[in-house]
Amino acid sequence: MYLRDTAIVLKSEPFREHDVRLTLFGRRYGKMSAVARAGQKLNAKSIGHLEPLSEIEVMIAVGSAFDKLAVARLVRQPEKLRESLSALSIAGALAAMIAELTHPGETEDGRLFDVLSEAMSLAEACSTEPSVDRARILLAAAALKMLDALGYAPELESTHYSLLTTHSSQAFRLLRFARARPLIELLHITAEQKIFREASEMVREMMQQAPFRKEPHGMKTVGEMLK
Repeated sequence: MYLRDTAIVLKSEPFREHDVRLTLFGRRYGKMSAVARAGQKLNAKSIGHLEPLSEIEVMIAVGSAFDKLAVARLVRQPEKLRESLSALSIAGALAAMIAELTHPGETEDGRLFDVLSEAMSLAEACSTEPSVDRARILLAAAALKMLDALGYAPELESTHYSLLTTHSSQAFRLLRFARARPLIELLHITAEQKIFREASEMVREMMQQAPFRKEPHGMKTVGEMLK
């Protein structure tokens, strides 16, 4: 049996002597794991396709012990991301969160794939390096969209939501905008720095309160980035 999908490489790690184990997130099949045989060898034909955050078309052979990467064709490589530290940090952190918080077989109708693809496109839309506060709100907005896709994002329309007691209505309005609009629109929106920081803090609190089925290993780092 073979699975065909368009997927984004979430992480790549050594497996056995010369192989590489890939964690992928596909538009159709969601989170997948596959082994690229001889992927660590310098002359491996697919080595350039397997870098984290690369978008690839894959054919995966389903096996009894582990699945194997049969075919990988590069669709998009994160060249622009390497030129923007902020964009790379946002896309990398989101990929780490998706790797930690999703399970094989959970597809979310392609929404998580679209959120990650959208985050990867930020570098192409940035004419200048975003400020620290803008980078934080971009990551917070991407994390909020991720929570939406996973079904863990709280209702932001209610004036009775508990976070309203500690955060301003402007921060709520910013998050409602970020939730509904493409990430690139946050590159141009203007607000006081404290509003950006409040909105980022709200998402950090949502991440801490969400009933994830396992404790995400990278949450401390993500929480620090959202502070």
